[in-house]
Amino acid sequence: MTIIMGCQSPRSEGTPPSLAPLLVTDSLVLHLDAKTAYKTEDNIDYFTEGGKEYLAKFNRPDQSIKIFSITLGKTIKTINMSNTGPNALVGMDGVPGNFKMISMDSIMIYSAMQAKVFLINSKAEILDKWNVITSRDEPKYPTFDGNTFSNMIINKSSILLIGSISMYNDGEPPILMLDKSHKEEGQKHIPKNLEIYDQFPDRIMVGSREFFESSNTMNDNGDIIVSFALDDRVMILNENLEPSYTILKNPKLGELKPYGKPLTMDEYYSDRYYDFLLTAGRYEAIIFDPYRKVYYRLASLPRTISEVKQGHKSPDYSIMVYNEGFKPKAEYTFSLADYNPRMIFVSRQGLNIMKQNDKEDYITFHTFITETR
Repeated sequence: MTIIMGCQSPRSEGTPPSLAPLLVTDSLVLHLDAKTAYKTEDNIDYFTEGGKEYLAKFNRPDQSIKIFSITLGKTIKTINMSNTGPNALVGMDGVPGNFKMISMDSIMIYSAMQAKVFLINSKAEILDKWNVITSRDEPKYPTFDGNTFSNMIINKSSILLIGSISMYNDGEPPILMLDKSHKEEGQKHIPKNLEIYDQFPDRIMVGSREFFESSNTMNDNGDIIVSFALDDRVMILNENLEPSYTILKNPKLGELKPYGKPLTMDEYYSDRYYDFLLTAGRYEAIIFDPYRKVYYRLASLPRTISEVKQGHKSPDYSIMVYNEGFKPKAEYTFSLADYNPRMIFVSRQGLNIMKQNDKEDYITFHTFITETR
């Protein structure tokens, strides 16, 4: 780790002066072996074991999970998966990259193609599996990703998959609870009374799939906080999975706007919808930081079509920081030209965001912390 002392991120334009800035304090460099791709946005997962810190990354070229030691800054283990044979894990273009590290020898894998959640060991041997009903089976069911910002929640008796909101107003709720003991009656969709997206009388006019996606995180109390792309509110599920809602609005997003027309096939391929995709803002992620007891809510900011067509403005992203009581504490805006918004994780050191560079033998994360006031 390289320490960058005294490097303060400039206050973002339009950020209220009452909010503290984020400070860049560290730089984490992870060296890549010859088989690990740099220019990918595949899933990552930070975890600790035996007091040591690790970052796991799905590596598409060799269909593996690479485990990096944060202290050593290099790969210390590779979990090679296969899409054939008795331990087949099948994805769209090889094996699925949706995973959750429980430990070095216990990994949850979600395969949308197989409609299953798998428990595998470090040899990629399947130890257990659970069936999942998704929108592939019935359009009114949620779509699940199990990616960097949409984690599988694992506890003693159940597995929670938190997916997208259905495009249908009468669709199934977005959270699927799987009973670990495989009891069919233990599998159910929750919550039945969903207030999120109730501002849209007809969801089919909202837009395509990315405008229904969710992100989730868990705090120290075991509450699960779920953020959705086009809603200023987040849903909070307590230990009994009872929902409540609170507003965590990013003022830089302005009014969240749906597409406003039924998304037929012709409409989906129209210039009008393409312009909407390029310019619409939305929430991307919610992340709890257990070390600093704060929440980060990431949003992609809206642009004008003239900015897009002139080609001189990269998309901007904004991170709002909230304390445990959901009071705003800080804000930071960065450009896609500078940082990769899909490669973010929290560690003991702070909030780590991948720096864009043109090197292929290492990746660099800048580590941010909120200024103490």
